[in-house]
Amino acid sequence: MPMSTMLQKFFNCDQREFRLNIPALNGHTCNIPRFEQAGGKMLHNLRNKFLITFVAGILLFGVFYPLETPNSLGDNPEALAATASSSFIPGPTPVMTIGQGGTLIQSAVFTPDGKNVLSAGEDENVHLWDVATRHEIRVFTGHSAPIFSVAVSPDGKYALTGSSDNTARLWDIGTGQELKDFIGHTGIVMSVAFSPDGKDIVTGSTDSTARLWDTNTGQEVGQFIGHSSSINSVAISPDGKYVLTGSDDNTARLWDIKTFKTTVTFVGHTDLVRSVAFLPSGDFVLTASGDSTIRLWKVSTGQEIQRFTGHRGPVIAASFAPSGAAVVSGGKDGTVRLWNTVSGEEIQEFRTPDDDLIFAVEFSPDSKYILAVGENFPITLWDAEQ
Repeated sequence: MPMSTMLQKFFNCDQREFRLNIPALNGHTCNIPRFEQAGGKMLHNLRNKFLITFVAGILLFGVFYPLETPNSLGDNPEALAATASSSFIPGPTPVMTIGQGGTLIQSAVFTPDGKNVLSAGEDENVHLWDVATRHEIRVFTGHSAPIFSVAVSPDGKYALTGSSDNTARLWDIGTGQELKDFIGHTGIVMSVAFSPDGKDIVTGSTDSTARLWDTNTGQEVGQFIGHSSSINSVAISPDGKYVLTGSDDNTARLWDIKTFKTTVTFVGHTDLVRSVAFLPSGDFVLTASGDSTIRLWKVSTGQEIQRFTGHRGPVIAASFAPSGAAVVSGGKDGTVRLWNTVSGEEIQEFRTPDDDLIFAVEFSPDSKYILAVGENFPITLWDAEQ
């Protein structure tokens, strides 16, 4: 039986409501039963005694069971940090992990059919994985230093890698055999890309140049010179006419692939540009920067038209969904973030178990999964559609 009913029966009275403001409750208003009876002086006294007992009980409870506030933690920064961390609600869990982790993976990419993933990093090798079984199929060996970038040809037959041994190498995915090496850079080859027809490749290096190579002959065709610092990322437009580069000089540049001249310079980032990508239509480009932002630019004007903000540190990688409707990014804050391309709104945040630094992110060819690799965690896939 409710307490109010019991009291009503005990006092043989009618129950009404009145509102009582108690300053000690920081402005909150409490509803307390009021009981009235003919000749209600005795009831009035009993009610007052009841209220006094009720308030005294609250005060005593506060003495013996104080509310936990930041001050009750002794103003201990570590304790406060732990409290903040414990309140975090994690994002979606991965749908699968591939490999064991424990090593730094700099780059990973799906094959065009989505059945396999190639990964590469500090162990100097390329690893081919079966997505369905999560088993390693083969290892490509040949580089003599860590690998920073891996790409797959449009037909899915070949892999291209760039390494801190200053070379890029072409591999047969079916056999793991090295087919060609591209020699000429005087610095680390940070990024590699195939042309849409697979006949040419582009490499970007810490020697501040990007270079165009003939895939079949392995010969250098020309150099894109203009950046004043290391080139971290390269991409080729969907129509094969332009090359996009991102550099430590805080800019991205669009180059004519035939003349090797800069056509547009994208200026606005306040820190190095770590990643670049073309929208599948080719009309817009994406840049990710150490200034914690991702930006969308119009190719024809070089104008920034959208900015994606939310990362709590440098953004190291960003790429488009195959449709171009979404963007995925990853960074030093250990998060992978999914964004709406048009509105710039963050759709979802994904986290690695230990907030490990993320080096590469991309969508699967069917847009169902988001892949991420980085420091000390295995190849990780999340459901992009949930």
